[in-house]
Amino acid sequence: MSELYSHPLPYISIPDEIPNDEYHNGEKYKDFISSTRLKWYLTSPKWYKFICDNPQESKISLKASMEGSVYHDMLASLVNNGNLNGFERDWFVFDPPINEKTGSPYGITSNKYMGAYEDAKYANPGKETTSHAEVVKAKAMIDELLYHNYHYSYTIRKFIEWGKAEQSCFCEYKGHKFKYRKDLATKTKMIDWKSTEEKDLHEDTIAKIIVKFKYDLSAAFYQFFEHQITGVWKPFFWVFQQKNPPYDAVLVSADKWAYEITDNTPGDQIVLARDGALRFKQLLNQHIWCEENDVYPGASVFIEPDFKQHRVMYPEVPGWKKNETTNFYND
Repeated sequence: MSELYSHPLPYISIPDEIPNDEYHNGEKYKDFISSTRLKWYLTSPKWYKFICDNPQESKISLKASMEGSVYHDMLASLVNNGNLNGFERDWFVFDPPINEKTGSPYGITSNKYMGAYEDAKYANPGKETTSHAEVVKAKAMIDELLYHNYHYSYTIRKFIEWGKAEQSCFCEYKGHKFKYRKDLATKTKMIDWKSTEEKDLHEDTIAKIIVKFKYDLSAAFYQFFEHQITGVWKPFFWVFQQKNPPYDAVLVSADKWAYEITDNTPGDQIVLARDGALRFKQLLNQHIWCEENDVYPGASVFIEPDFKQHRVMYPEVPGWKKNETTNFYND
């Protein structure tokens, strides 16, 4: 166990015990692997090691950080406090200074903007930053989700009533340290909030989103380590909600993507590993192999060696390329 980490493992924090930024970026928890870090192996083990050694390469932009967590943290505050007091304690609203000549706000890369931003951060130590517009949008989304969705509002309110939010979980598996942070968890299930720019929330659209962002791998990660800690397999659900009006939402099961629990009776649970769960275990085993051997191969690790242990790629010619012709029309 890292000397920086003092809790015995496994450990599940109480709500609001560990600030979000400290969980993600704090020195205390740097040795624990998250689902995001594990997915770096999909590029290659070499890429994983490079990002671990050069964390600045994975930092998100100021704009993205200001927009990314407001919605989630408002929901967490409602779950844990019944109001937005927790959100208001952890965030401050920053609106950029106005250019007197144009009447428009200064751009995020301008010296005026950055100077005002740094002053605001200094005046609000330890708080995250957002804008007035982002707060208004998040409140509108949540209001629609909780009170104006014909099929889901009652269910979502019950999830919030029964659940706990933003609990940080730490454990060891085969001598290696892992962590995950639950958006919302009840005694029997886990729920992840997902916002999207998509105009429709049909099944094929949701499937494309899950594939694009590899949400199935993250869900399997959470389910697997939740079981390691608690001994219980929990069904996993996503709530996908539009970022733009009308802020529609759908409740989506991860059963066909991660671990499907077909009997939820403790001690008699039947668990089926779907595609995302199988690929998660491959990543997990690769991580353990790399750590224990202190070897992090590049993309060649995905090429099957021949009988002489040579790794040569023989890419197939795409169908569209096979049908492509080059015609010369000479005199």
